[in-house]
Amino acid sequence: MNTNTFVPKQCPPRSPLILDAIQGDVTKQIATYAFSLAPPIIPTSIIHDNACGTGAITEVISSGPHPSKLHATDLNPAFTRLVAGKAQQNGWTWVETAPMDCLDLTFPENYFTHSITSFCLQVVPDAGRAVEQIYRSVKKGGTAIITTWSPVPHADAVENANALTRGNGTVLPMGLPPERQTTEWVEGLLKGAGFASVQVSQHAGYCKTDDLKAWCANLWSFVGVQARGWTQKDEDTWDQAVAEMVRHLKSNPDVESGEDGGAVIKMVANVAVATK
Repeated sequence: MNTNTFVPKQCPPRSPLILDAIQGDVTKQIATYAFSLAPPIIPTSIIHDNACGTGAITEVISSGPHPSKLHATDLNPAFTRLVAGKAQQNGWTWVETAPMDCLDLTFPENYFTHSITSFCLQVVPDAGRAVEQIYRSVKKGGTAIITTWSPVPHADAVENANALTRGNGTVLPMGLPPERQTTEWVEGLLKGAGFASVQVSQHAGYCKTDDLKAWCANLWSFVGVQARGWTQKDEDTWDQAVAEMVRHLKSNPDVESGEDGGAVIKMVANVAVATK
């Protein structure tokens, strides 16, 4: 067990709000596209926002016809508390939240008309089991939507900062293996779980930030930590790491940076829609 509790003084507290600042509304953009490919949500629909995070999927659904019920679950109780707060604030009486591991869903078989898993599968320890749980809990004729990231500009920026400040060979636990960034990977998982029809496409979202440097600092705080935790050297080289990320992103053709310090970052997602 790693007992290291050191955190660099520049590192913001890890929280859902920081994740929101990193992702902006790009996950909502991707979700809106994904829903356009799936059967519509109607008043009798029963939805699962699987590994809900800060509730982007639930928020997109709230802008259209409300389902009979939406279950928003996540392994991290901080996320489900956040979504529960949004539901209460906005009067989403059709939303229920609960902490739950996507590898061990407690819902009955053949329950959901729609199950949406947004940008989770690439970082779980057993993606195959997670998709099997989705298949089990979706009704026959129901729909599963899974989104994953294709290679994104900031991934190389993080790896460059990691190599610059720690040397080559330091593995980041939050890094995404290349094979998990393909359309074939997510398609294979869904077909392997038993889904009868699987369609996979790609769609670009655009993450806008008014402060690219602050955005990089937030991102580094989330994905830059080593398996053994942060070190004093990480604190000493924090500014160097962030500066390297900014430099790399500004040179990337998929990033439009402005003189005011802001930027627009193109992120391409793999979008899978499957029918049981």
